[in-house]
Amino acid sequence: MALRSHDLVSSGEEAVVYRLPASAGRLRHAATRVLAPALVAVVLVLMLWSSTRPQHFTTGSRPGAPAVVVVNPGQTLWELSQRYAPLGVDWRAYADALVDLNALDGPLQVGQRLRLPR
Repeated sequence: MALRSHDLVSSGEEAVVYRLPASAGRLRHAATRVLAPALVAVVLVLMLWSSTRPQHFTTGSRPGAPAVVVVNPGQTLWELSQRYAPLGVDWRAYADALVDLNALDGPLQVGQRLRLPR
């Protein structure tokens, strides 16, 4: 809690008031002038970087991949995505494309036929 000058009660003791030197205020102002633009620059770089990353799956399956696969026991969407996603394509985006293409709304079932993106 900060004390104001009229909150001090005179009891015969000397009150000591600590104040920051004028140079501290200038230092804080200089830090703000440097840090604020730096923070804005970092945010802009991160926004630019995230906008250049592929957000959506746009290419087909890995060359030589079948058009349709049958789900075997123990196979997961992640495993199929990692196996059939083209090189250089994020397998998570490929998994999203598999879900959209096959209108999946639950877990994979053994024997289920999945169309692979082309």
